[in-house]
Amino acid sequence: MGIQKDAGELLKYIYDKYAKGSLEIATEDVITEIGWTSTRINNAIDYLGDLEVLEIEFYIGNIDGVKNFYIHGLKPKGIDLIENKNKFKTTFGFEVGIPGLKFSWAREREH
Repeated sequence: MGIQKDAGELLKYIYDKYAKGSLEIATEDVITEIGWTSTRINNAIDYLGDLEVLEIEFYIGNIDGVKNFYIHGLKPKGIDLIENKNKFKTTFGFEVGIPGLKFSWAREREH
């Protein structure tokens, strides 16, 4: 798994929660739901932060090696990346919304 693809999967996870009304996502939520190593989560969060697609705050410390953060939502650029399949594929290297596509989360789901 590469950082770019992990970031795309994480953005999709955040978008799905955001679209269902979960406007706030904490470090613990991502650790529990996704089940990746701390390095994978940190790298994906940093990548998304560098793209400036998240409304995110970082706090001192970590949880099991994962930086403490709180996601308050998605910026318009993040929503645009998810909803524009061509931009998403160009940015993350895979297509979102393909039937049967499985992500590498601990509890795999189909999207």
